[in-house]
Amino acid sequence: ELEDSAENFRESLNIGEVEKYNLQPQEGHQEVLETAIVKLSSNFDPVNGGMNKAPKFPMPVIWNFVLHYSAPKSPIDLLNHLHLTLDKMARGGIYDQIGGGFARYSVDERWFAPHFEKMLYDNAQLISLYAKAFAQSKKDSYKEVVYQSIEFLKRELRDSTGAFYSALDADSEGVEGKFYVWEYHDFLEEVGDDGEFLVDFYGITPEGNWEEGQNILHMQKSRDDFANEHNMDPTWLKNTLAEYQEKLRLKRELRIRPGLDDKIICGWNGLTIKALADAYAVFGEKGFLQLATDCANFIETHMSDGDQLCRIYKKQGQQIPAFLEDYAAIISGYIALYQVTFKDKWLYRAQNLMSYAITNFYDHKNQFFYYVQQSEANLIARKKELFDNVIPASNSMMAENLWFLGTLLSRKDYLDLSREMVSRVKRLIPNDPAYLSNWATAYSFQQLNFAEVVIGGTEYESLRKPVAAHFHPHKVMAGSDKPGSLPLLEGRVNSKETKIHVCYQNTCQLPTSDPQEAISQLTY
Repeated sequence: ELEDSAENFRESLNIGEVEKYNLQPQEGHQEVLETAIVKLSSNFDPVNGGMNKAPKFPMPVIWNFVLHYSAPKSPIDLLNHLHLTLDKMARGGIYDQIGGGFARYSVDERWFAPHFEKMLYDNAQLISLYAKAFAQSKKDSYKEVVYQSIEFLKRELRDSTGAFYSALDADSEGVEGKFYVWEYHDFLEEVGDDGEFLVDFYGITPEGNWEEGQNILHMQKSRDDFANEHNMDPTWLKNTLAEYQEKLRLKRELRIRPGLDDKIICGWNGLTIKALADAYAVFGEKGFLQLATDCANFIETHMSDGDQLCRIYKKQGQQIPAFLEDYAAIISGYIALYQVTFKDKWLYRAQNLMSYAITNFYDHKNQFFYYVQQSEANLIARKKELFDNVIPASNSMMAENLWFLGTLLSRKDYLDLSREMVSRVKRLIPNDPAYLSNWATAYSFQQLNFAEVVIGGTEYESLRKPVAAHFHPHKVMAGSDKPGSLPLLEGRVNSKETKIHVCYQNTCQLPTSDPQEAISQLTY
């Protein structure tokens, strides 16, 4: 009976996702995205932002889709909820108000009381999200979140070799949050009489706003609203807050720190490379690009064997083969790195990794990728990861990667494969968009006007920056100062004058040397 039960269980586990969810190709219609947004919106929390439930996870994959969906039409209600969500998260206890970086989730519906664990994958995706949201809105508070969060990664999760560790524990000295919370009198003693206004600003009380006299720092209202209510100059308040935040952070550093999970996980570092490249594209901060490049070089030196990646790096320990998530995230990171440097090596490295993944992970019958490669086929079940969660599904990331690589490399086979994957999942998107948000984003690339921005000539870098910083998420960028191997560059590199070519399906607008003119050509 046990053997029969085990066999039935094995057979159940091996039912393919394609059969289970009837994933057959479907013709595309933009209504899929509109229906998905309506379904998502019905579960929004209009008071606190995010989704209408607790605990609350940041779920950057959902808000990234909302941002992409909003790009062509700028629907006011949708953008208002997006900004409400990002504002509330950045002001809540889930965000470390003096050290930067986000905790894993909030136990309540107000983003107030976090589970204090800080994960690399959350912060990487949220850096990307807030950078794009700044490009869309120009809200200064989003820029501050990006800069503070990158500083947190650099200070507390970065290995000296350039890669990033995976997490900080919630606990220190066996107590959750002890490192981050403040007692009323200790806080007052540290900020002094001149900083007493911070008690109101951060919502601190003598009895504690959390438990047992402990206070979680959070902003009950925006900085500008607080300045107006207290007749303060907003610029003075901004500068003064920065000084006190650094003072409080240095005082906090004297405490016993939470435990560090010093595993270097390949895929999570791929998400971080992309985040840093996205932030560099928007803000042009050279330090961000250096961090991204150092991390990518670490992956190439320590976690790559030819085109095979390893999952985890520790200075002492056995390396295991990477999963599909690792390939998907590293490819995505390298594509982003190419687009802010125009260094061909990152694009062709991404192509080589994609070729390896297709050979070793791809199911040609059902046209999705397995989560483990062929060499792991002796597992009891070899599954496919289809649903987006706190990290996008590895298959949805691969569908995006195939679209970007197919466009940049002019590879029809990649574009066709991306369309095929999305077409099979499309039917599910309107019914459960919260867990198919990255698929919806990939679908938006295929359904909306997708631009190819090609910059050719010696001044390509100075022309790249303003176009890259402009909010138009449905574009790829390529460039060079000399004719190269990319078909996109053929006939578009001029040694005498640098030109920007904005093209749609390889049909180009009039080339221009004016970035603002090129930006005006980025339309839907």
